[in-house]
Amino acid sequence: MDVLAKGRVAWVALLVWGAALILGAGSAHAAPVTAHDARTVAAALQDNGFQAKLDKTEDGDPMILSGSGGNRFALIFSSCTAHADCSFIEMVAFWTGVEPAMGSKLTTAWNSEENFSGVLYFPDRRQVSLYHYLITGKDGISAESLVESVGYFMEDFANIGDKLAKQD
Repeated sequence: MDVLAKGRVAWVALLVWGAALILGAGSAHAAPVTAHDARTVAAALQDNGFQAKLDKTEDGDPMILSGSGGNRFALIFSSCTAHADCSFIEMVAFWTGVEPAMGSKLTTAWNSEENFSGVLYFPDRRQVSLYHYLITGKDGISAESLVESVGYFMEDFANIGDKLAKQD
């Protein structure tokens, strides 16, 4: 290969590397995910393999019904102004038909340890609820941070589900 050909190969390699760098930088600076716009959250979830259906709570605030691997949960947008422009998101999952002794025991044990998500037990409804608050701020968070948070929530979801399955 002559010097001129080597120079062309070097320029092509440099152009390919530069294009990859520019494209990589573009994806790293994708639009932020924010509680102020539920569509950004739904899109980030869908882009990462989660189901995400935009819906509304009984009060009219945004809510996303989501899930993965057969596990269903909701992302409820809270502290909203006129059913939009919300301040934070609450990830929520719940189980019904939980025996009072199991619900109390599970809630006490779970909340006495450090976990990503909290657990509440409602004896009148025989319901265990798993929840986690996600504050995105006005500037938002990356889709990667959202998906990572949902992943931690899903781990807790599976752990609670396993513990409740043992109540039978």
